[in-house]
Amino acid sequence: MNWKIRFKAKALRFFIDRIVMRKPAYQIDGVPETAHDEELMIPTPQGETRTLFHWPAKARNTDSPLPALVLIHGGGFVFGLPEHETPFCQRLANNTGCVVINPDYVLSPEYPFPHAIHQCYELVAWVAREATSMGIDPQRIAVGGHSAGGNLATGVAAQALARGFPNICFQILDYPFLDGSVDARNKPLPIPKPVITPELATLFNSCYMPEGTNLRDPLLSPVCAALDDLAGHPPALVITAENDVLREEADRYADMLRRAGVPVRHVVFPGVDHAFTHNGPKPSADAAWQLIEDYVRAAFSKTPSKGSLNSQQPESMTNNSQ
Repeated sequence: MNWKIRFKAKALRFFIDRIVMRKPAYQIDGVPETAHDEELMIPTPQGETRTLFHWPAKARNTDSPLPALVLIHGGGFVFGLPEHETPFCQRLANNTGCVVINPDYVLSPEYPFPHAIHQCYELVAWVAREATSMGIDPQRIAVGGHSAGGNLATGVAAQALARGFPNICFQILDYPFLDGSVDARNKPLPIPKPVITPELATLFNSCYMPEGTNLRDPLLSPVCAALDDLAGHPPALVITAENDVLREEADRYADMLRRAGVPVRHVVFPGVDHAFTHNGPKPSADAAWQLIEDYVRAAFSKTPSKGSLNSQQPESMTNNSQ
């Protein structure tokens, strides 16, 4: 790989992780003043994976096993730290009563595809195997992710289905990257200056998908999967942003899941761009996190809300925020 690409990637990682994302871009409501967090090192083929576990406060007052959500951060497969997700994970854990598991997966260009996607699967499988001893319900494990993390979440779900383990009961795909088969410079630009510019996307792709990568591998590009292979995937909440460069592929994947018989709720947030759940505007971010909480709670309930994942068309949050 060109040394200039490596240098740009590492410089971007330092700038984003150490400067830009040192604190949330807006005030996050509902974060508990005291949180029950712990850090574990989980064995994977890529080595021990540092993983943050965020337990709800009520966990200390119950002997019943708790559901768990593995929530995977974004960052173009190049940057990102689980600490950036901590306040969001603490809020989710506190408000839904589940354990939120936040992995520090390997990044590119040091670890290109498929390292991270296999690592995340092995981590989720380890959680399922150790669930009982940890006080987690192995039948109520969900996966989710933002952007690149959404891609990894789909990969976890696909591998779990193919291998028959573990049982994934729900997936959250938040403005996910789902198509590496199309050159970043050929993807539609909904607005003149999107958050993900063609130049930035090209850098991400060069790091994660070096020359020789099969760009149509469904683990890399889920939109290239056969519908028959998607049948049996866990129910999904798919969130897209109107002005996001990645919207079209995520919209398409939501429709593919639906046509494969997977229950899907697909919501388009108007007037916002990529990463709006983390960068704002706050009203849209708050609405998206509330939507995620509602569906996580329903997915883990023994009596899910009726009809909540049977929408036949993408919906604008404008019409579904009440």
